[in-house]
Amino acid sequence: VELENKISDFISHDYYKFFMKFNNEKIPLVKYMGKKVTNNTFVNDKEKDEVFSEMKGSKYAVSKISRRTKTKKQPFPFTTSTLQQTAINTFGWSAKKTMQVAKKLYEGIETDEGNIAFITYMRTDSTRISDEAKSAARDFINKIYGDKYIGSQKEKKVSNKIQDAHEAIRPTYVDKTPETVKKNFSKDEYKLYNLIWTRFIASQMSPSKYDVLKVDISDEKDKFLFQFSVEKVIFDGHEVVYNKNSDEKEFPNLKEGQEIVPDEIISEKDQTKPPARYSEASLVKELESKGIGRPSTFATIISTLLNREYIKKEGREL
Repeated sequence: VELENKISDFISHDYYKFFMKFNNEKIPLVKYMGKKVTNNTFVNDKEKDEVFSEMKGSKYAVSKISRRTKTKKQPFPFTTSTLQQTAINTFGWSAKKTMQVAKKLYEGIETDEGNIAFITYMRTDSTRISDEAKSAARDFINKIYGDKYIGSQKEKKVSNKIQDAHEAIRPTYVDKTPETVKKNFSKDEYKLYNLIWTRFIASQMSPSKYDVLKVDISDEKDKFLFQFSVEKVIFDGHEVVYNKNSDEKEFPNLKEGQEIVPDEIISEKDQTKPPARYSEASLVKELESKGIGRPSTFATIISTLLNREYIKKEGREL
């Protein structure tokens, strides 16, 4: 209700964005007259036309090139809340369905070796992992990927809201990889097990590293600053199994002081948007951050609200 009130009170306004097209890149204007460009910078049609005209008539050059190394930390293993959020966002499931499928994986599935529980208890707010499970994961990672892929995962600081009664959600047996046990699962069980298994393995791996190149392009009066950055993977680390970055570009061959002749300067009209309504995923996140409910009740809270028609679901919006 609070969010719905914010949405209805929101007053939208038009604004303009500017881009430089160069070498198949659409490079945004990030600063104007030394100030950061926001959705309140260019709202006046007359001013926009004057600025646009000046921008098109200006000469540009590379004013700065900087390079740095960026480290992307390995993810934490799943808690109930993060498992629900990820399954909702990845598969479009509800929190209720996620917990139903997780419950089957936890309670056990019939296999040639008998009934096997494939994951640990699925109602937990802890990212803690047992020493035995860590050791098994390290052995597995070393065997498949090599020792440079072994990481040391620090547990999240435990706030006083967290009970920490159970471990994080993880596969019971690391060597039961999703592909080797796929034949025992339904389609949904496989999808969720694969998600839990890869996230756990990734959580015990080393961080990934990127080489980041940032390029500033300015006019001769330093009125307009366009900026873009390109990342290249130096070491894939945990991304070799989880959330692999597939959008990799080559570094452009540019030097500081080099003249830039834009293919085109573009102006685009946009409109400020009210806050987005909750999805099940963002509502679960909000419930957890405000300390409403427990891991065992997130799915029930949402399905109760839906069943009683206090809220309704349109697409992914609540």
